Parts: sequence; structure tokens; C-alpha cells
Amino acid sequence: MRRMFAAKTGLIMTSSLLIGGNAWAFEDADKADIEALTEDTIAPLMAEHRIPGMAVALSIKGQPYYFNYGVADQEAKTPVTDETLFELGSVSKIFTATLAAYAASNDALSLSDSASQPLKAAPSMRSRCWN
Repeated sequence: MRRMFAAKTGLIMTSSLLIGGNAWAFEDADKADIEALTEDTIAPLMAEHRIPGMAVALSIKGQPYYFNYGVADQEAKTPVTDETLFELGSVSKIFTATLAAYAASNDALSLSDSASQPLKAAPSMRSRCWN
């Protein structure tokens, strides 16, 4: 449960770093500045919510930056690394909704149909949406 929460929080915080008021701070920043700003944002968040570990990935002007904090496994004290896998949970719903909306916009699917109705548009959806 904590790993899933950490991953969700990490994604939210990364988004707020890039979209929120701190985005301007990266304009002329070097790696040390970016690391300091990220640390100043993540450390209090982890302490407040008792998050044992978090990974933050940023892309600034096409340059990737990776920062890892805390532990992935509290009992074994395994540190978070660039290779740590986090459970993201329910992310597939975003892709499913996007695909359904795309299919509906191409008249390959009717969103007003009942869920119990068979998907009659499936064969034509392939030709309408992906060709």
C-alpha cells in the first residue's frame, strides 16, 4: 500500500514541479540547482506523509534527470534506485477511457450504448481508428 501511495504521490509531485509555480526555476538551472529544488520539495512531502521511498524523473529541455529518495523495502532497507518498480494502480483506466473516447469520435463506438450490449463496432473500429 505504501509503495503504491509513494508512486502516485511521486507522479503528482513531478507534475506540480513542472506545471506549477516552480517550473520557472528550471529555466537556467544546472543539475545541482534542479537537485536542490527537487530535494526541497520531496523531503518535506515524504516526512509529512511518512513515505518510505520515492523516485522522481524530470525531463527539462529534453534532458532527463533522475532522483531517488528513501527505501523501496523498509524491512530490508533496500534503497530506491533508477530500477525500482512502483505499483501505479488504476493507470490503465486512463488509457481505456482515452481509447473509448477516440473510438467514439470516429463513430466506431457509441458511448450511449448499454454496457451489456455486445460491441458490434469492434471489427470496423480497427479500420476506422488505426488505418
